[in-house]
Amino acid sequence: MPLPGYYTSVAKLTNKLGEPLYEWKWAVRMTTGNNEQDIYLRKTPIEKVFPTLGWEIPTYQEFVQNFKDLKSSK
Repeated sequence: MPLPGYYTSVAKLTNKLGEPLYEWKWAVRMTTGNNEQDIYLRKTPIEKVFPTLGWEIPTYQEFVQNFKDLKSSK
C-alpha cells in the first residue's frame, strides 16, 4: 500500500456453508520512515499519489471486467 497509515486485515476460515470456523485479524503500520513525507502523501489526492509510485486505480468498469475475467478463467 503506497499510502502511509494503519491498515487492518481480516481473514476467515469457513466451512462450505459459510459458517466461520476461525478468524485472524492483524494490523500493520506503513510508513516511509520520514514523518514529513508521510504527512505530505496523506494530504495529496490519491489520484496523484498512486501513479507516482507505480500503482494504478482501475475505474469501476475496469474492475468489473477484471473480476469477470477472473471468474471465466476457472
